[in-house]
Amino acid sequence: MALAPSIKAFLDGQGIGYETYCAEGSGSPSAVAKAAGADRTRLVRALLLHDASGPVVAVVPAASLVDFGALRRKLGRDLEPAPGRLAQERFPDCQPMSVPAVTAPYGIETILAEQVYGLDPVYFEAGRPGCLIRVSGEGFRALHAGSRTAAFTHPLARLREPDVQAFVDSGNPERGGWVRDLLPYREMDHRLQEARQRLPAIPTTLHHLLALRELPSTSGSDVTAVIERDPSVAGAVIRYARAPCFNYLGTVDSVSTAVEQVLGPGRAVDAALAFALSDRCQNPVKGPLGGYSFWRHVFYAALISRRLAREVPGKLGVDPHQAFVAGLLHDCGYMAMAQSLRPEFYLLNQILSANPDLPVPLVEQRVLGVSHTRMGGWLLEGWAVPEAVAVAAREHHNESYSGRHSGYAGLVLVVDHILRSLGDGDAVSTEAPRGMLRALGLEQAAVDRAVHEVMEQAECHDRVAHELAGE
Repeated sequence: MALAPSIKAFLDGQGIGYETYCAEGSGSPSAVAKAAGADRTRLVRALLLHDASGPVVAVVPAASLVDFGALRRKLGRDLEPAPGRLAQERFPDCQPMSVPAVTAPYGIETILAEQVYGLDPVYFEAGRPGCLIRVSGEGFRALHAGSRTAAFTHPLARLREPDVQAFVDSGNPERGGWVRDLLPYREMDHRLQEARQRLPAIPTTLHHLLALRELPSTSGSDVTAVIERDPSVAGAVIRYARAPCFNYLGTVDSVSTAVEQVLGPGRAVDAALAFALSDRCQNPVKGPLGGYSFWRHVFYAALISRRLAREVPGKLGVDPHQAFVAGLLHDCGYMAMAQSLRPEFYLLNQILSANPDLPVPLVEQRVLGVSHTRMGGWLLEGWAVPEAVAVAAREHHNESYSGRHSGYAGLVLVVDHILRSLGDGDAVSTEAPRGMLRALGLEQAAVDRAVHEVMEQAECHDRVAHELAGE
């Protein structure tokens, strides 16, 4: 079905005619619109926002940027993007993380950007990613007869203007300073202090798995016992073990079989760590720093880090499974931003979507005044993870770092550059620093071989990344 049952019943009950367009395998509304030959300037999207008074859905042109300051002035409320779990609670018959542009069936207050009222026809998602609904402009206005309208967006194209890039490059608030006006009215220093207090606690299963990893030896039954305590992680591990890339001919119907017959204890713990992390720490946005893009990047970083660690000389003390955790958590600062600085993270994600060539570390420092590496350091301090993992998260963009556990930080730095060369990630260049390769004792041929081995199973890994993203 192309739309959620509640929305279908509402449209039918209102006598509003509609057409559906679906593109198999695509969750992008823009891609569906393109495949359907629809005018993408008439595509709208819905955002679930909230504050202490409750949720509000904002319906805006798809190619627009929300001005949170304007919303505060219009509504007298300090709204920010809501966590993904709230969308699942409020729209129970919609796909996870999907926010429909018709909210009357769910009884949620809605505000429309005034530009939406002039569109005819209108295309929008109705609870099913990969499908769009087309209604007339008159019909869409009728569906929102009780909704407020206001001016609270900017065209997304404005983020490509020279003054924005000059602001990012120079940090001059007089050039592109309107970008800062999109953030909440409070001073950023105060926001950071608040954000540090709101950082999420370590997921319980993740904590138990990390403790298991610290034991001198671990049996398959030990691993199975920990995984089975968390039904969500247990189910994900079983599904992972069924993947064709493991070539297991039997039936995988239990955690014990997955751990002892297919994955082995070490790989099972690695997989469970990823699933436990994603189950509690979803980024609430799509784009280069959220959703599938984020989880694919960190999962591949973990896989390549684990494989490359086997090539690092033993004297550097880089353990492959610890390297997996370091790769998995190296960008956890983005999760921290998504959880505790939602409006700022949302803005950062949109700027990077519009300007993919701008260096991420520079943009986040100019726009937010804090880096994801710093946020990641704060988060992992509270989680009390192994020091090597915290160092990798804090220093993986620092080529000159030479302190404790520099092998892990350097390894993840190299992996970030490798992924950038494959069109992914936030490294500043596509070529791994030669000095870092020498410090790690890595030959280019060994690096290429390791990457090739991981990418040979890309189809299997991509399936996991989709599951990690909740898709």
